[in-house]
Amino acid sequence: SATEYAMAGSFLILNQTIDNIEELDGIVAYSVFQLPTQNDVRKLALDKVLARKKEFHFAVENIIVHDLETAERVDRIWKIKHVSTNWLAGD
Repeated sequence: SATEYAMAGSFLILNQTIDNIEELDGIVAYSVFQLPTQNDVRKLALDKVLARKKEFHFAVENIIVHDLETAERVDRIWKIKHVSTNWLAGD
């Protein structure tokens, strides 16, 4: 069991968990929105999990990232959130 720090933008525990994922079956998170906000950092985290043949489970969205297709689905969700957030803010 690992819990991330409550500081915005902190992914220290996530990165440590991914680095030690060989000892685990995978990672369970509450939501895809707990992943890093930066596209490249988020993609790297998901790629590392997949490269080790592990899974990333997201409870709220009921998504299991187990291949590139499901990783891309998470990326699309993030892009939709970004566009809708900017649109609502009037940007």
